[in-house]
Amino acid sequence: MAESESGSRAPVATTSAKFDTLPYVKMMLHAAKYPTSAVNGVFFGHMDGAGEVVVEDAVPLFHSPLNLSPMLEVALLQLDSHCQSLPSTQIVGYYQANETSDSNALDSTASAITSQLKKNNPGSIAVMIRNDKMNTEELANGAAMAVFFPSKSASDQWNVWTSKDTTTSVSTTILPAPSTAGASLVSLLKTNTHTRLMDFDDHLNDVTLDWLNVELNKTIREQRVSSSAGADSPTTTHRK
Repeated sequence: MAESESGSRAPVATTSAKFDTLPYVKMMLHAAKYPTSAVNGVFFGHMDGAGEVVVEDAVPLFHSPLNLSPMLEVALLQLDSHCQSLPSTQIVGYYQANETSDSNALDSTASAITSQLKKNNPGSIAVMIRNDKMNTEELANGAAMAVFFPSKSASDQWNVWTSKDTTTSVSTTILPAPSTAGASLVSLLKTNTHTRLMDFDDHLNDVTLDWLNVELNKTIREQRVSSSAGADSPTTTHRK
């Protein structure tokens, strides 16, 4: 492994991401609950030491205009404190859905927030929810997101792999969630489970609301088990 000029070992570059059902389903439920608003959140997980981000949970943040507000700082400080109580857990990435159906770009807000997260974890990834694929078929296929990895060449640049997107020049095909995630998500949407999800915005309006969604997490895990015909092995997205 390469070393920095100071002699310390350089951090391992992020080369892949592994998504469990829980974070995939939760961020899609967040987008579904607020279909006319931009939404965002962060991922919990860990780095495996070989360049892979293991994404284990998603925490929904805002559904109002997204920016680098003081409330974002408050949320991130609380999440950092929460991570300290969980073994080997840290913030490993950021997700966002833009406001309009034809907007899927990693915009300046997403870039700025993720760059802030990268100060604590250089391997952080970014995910854009694909608004143009927010339909039952695409959701069931686990195809409604684009994953961005930090560029090796520049700290403020990103490389993107998009699932089943024929317009991309990258040949790698991605199924960015376990095979049961799509079925679980569609089943939960049919029962209006997305209305139970609470984000940090909701918590600010009513502090009794749980923006970590402990009970909802249990429901998603139960749905995952019932949707699975076999083992629910997370699917890995790889850098070319």
